[in-house]
Amino acid sequence: RQGYGTECARTSIRYAFDKLGAERVIATIRPNNIASLGVAAACGMRVVGQIIKHYQNKDMPHIVCAIDKPQPEEEKPDESQTPSDTEA
Repeated sequence: RQGYGTECARTSIRYAFDKLGAERVIATIRPNNIASLGVAAACGMRVVGQIIKHYQNKDMPHIVCAIDKPQPEEEKPDESQTPSDTEA
């Protein structure tokens, strides 16, 4: 495997968050599409549910995977820097 699918998916997810302002990106994947499920997992997506798509009078189950936009961490003071007893 060359990883092009994962690279493309990661870039698309970043684009959705950074340029489109998306808060969540979802993917609907057929359960037997092991490669796409692997790409979703490699991108940090998690299974959040299942749906049935109806196409040409057929019920087609899909797994729903999602990733939420990372929230910036609040700045925390560095606990290793404590005032010494000699400072006044």
